[in-house]
Amino acid sequence: MASSEFKNPSTVRNRPLRILLLADSLPDPRSPDPQLRLKNIFVLRQARKLAQFHQVTHPVLVPRLAGAIRLAYRLRGRKLSFPSPREETFEGIHCLTVRYTYLPRVYPSLKARALLRWLAARRDNYDLVHCHTVYDLGLAGLELKRRLGLPLVVTVYGTDVNWLFEEVGGLKADARIEEATRQVLNGADAMIAVSRALGKRVESLGVSAEKMHWIANGVEKELFYPGDKQEERRKLGLGPREKIILYAGNILETKGLGDLARALKKLSRKGENRPGVRLVLVGPDGGYAATLRDLAGELGVVERINFTGAKDYSEIPSYMRAADVFCLPSWREGWPCALNESLACGLPVVACGVGGIPEMLSGPELGIICEPHDPQGLAEALGAALARNWDAAKITEAAEPYSYDRLRLRYEEVYRVVLEGRNLDPSKNRA
Repeated sequence: MASSEFKNPSTVRNRPLRILLLADSLPDPRSPDPQLRLKNIFVLRQARKLAQFHQVTHPVLVPRLAGAIRLAYRLRGRKLSFPSPREETFEGIHCLTVRYTYLPRVYPSLKARALLRWLAARRDNYDLVHCHTVYDLGLAGLELKRRLGLPLVVTVYGTDVNWLFEEVGGLKADARIEEATRQVLNGADAMIAVSRALGKRVESLGVSAEKMHWIANGVEKELFYPGDKQEERRKLGLGPREKIILYAGNILETKGLGDLARALKKLSRKGENRPGVRLVLVGPDGGYAATLRDLAGELGVVERINFTGAKDYSEIPSYMRAADVFCLPSWREGWPCALNESLACGLPVVACGVGGIPEMLSGPELGIICEPHDPQGLAEALGAALARNWDAAKITEAAEPYSYDRLRLRYEEVYRVVLEGRNLDPSKNRA
């Protein structure tokens, strides 16, 4: 896999680039849907750092839905969740609404057509397209490359490739989606994977190693840093002597939270002089959260679990500074941001060795890796982590390479690679 270490701190070719950013959505703090308020926040963090040096435009693709389609989805019990129209500069990123007609199975091509019409009407110039998903927006990015000659960079985060190999959330890509995914992966000018393990999976699909780059998800060092554990506990209403295990993220079965509840049962049998163990789950209610509450009740540990519900992103560091260990028992992952954030706070981690996690926990001084689907092994790892004295300074040091300032330079290097040999005159890419 090609290295993308960037050694020149100046902007690419000494002028700001015009980047067209394609993503399902960016976080919308005004959305009534808690999922959309935080969706793709890792993309936002990267993009707003780039927007300090370049012009970043995000077309917000908003569907037109026929009444019959809405009714059909409602009758099947399926929830439709789409971004709301936006015409604003958000965190330095220009967000502009693009309408398209939504029809099942053919909507990827309809998105591409809508983007082409939108670009033609605006007559804006861009240097490249950076797509943060493979299927379905990767197909739109590929069409922009074919029609307008715009270089295409695609970042893969995990699910968009993993579901070609295995079920993800009960879904597995069918032959049509697999073929479309291969087209995007092989048609892009550069591929970015958030972990080396994921990059190897992409290469196994026939993608040239020469155009593969590894750039991990980052961490906001201004928010995530060590602090006073007891002071944070006082503010959050947590017991001063309890051993606190923290999970922060989506409340999903595939995050291994059922395994974590079963492991908690084994840890909650405290001796006379042993402080109790408490699990704090920070994440939106609904969906699997109700099932998890029922399971915790059956196991007799529901009183040992704090279900906090969704929290603002700015509140997460307080929970990390208050905890004794962060736990991520996921069955699959890409490069989970929460682990970087925990390390930046000096918090040791217990996690299953899937995806990029073994790369993140590169030494025993950072945490303990266990196997997925193994509550007993998870309980043993958590018990060992809670009993150990950790070097918080050494843990914090491990997150240093993943600051967004450093990662921005690496993105610029990828852009330089794909633009090398091309005319950077934006009039050449006029719609």
